[in-house]
Amino acid sequence: KKVNCDIEFFDFSAHAGHSQLVEFARKCSPENVVIFHSDNPTPLAEEIKDFANVYIPKNGERFEI
Repeated sequence: KKVNCDIEFFDFSAHAGHSQLVEFARKCSPENVVIFHSDNPTPLAEEIKDFANVYIPKNGERFEI
């Protein structure tokens, strides 16, 4: 039996993109941002440091909040 319908494709990801992360951080107006779990945090840090202090801990490093 044929069905008359529209088919749409939605692609979902659990990860935000660079511009989405910057925009989210900007809207939160933070004093400090800690970036972790990133292959290359430098480009993100460069943009965020325009409006917040940025800290990128080394793998396994402990720090106090």
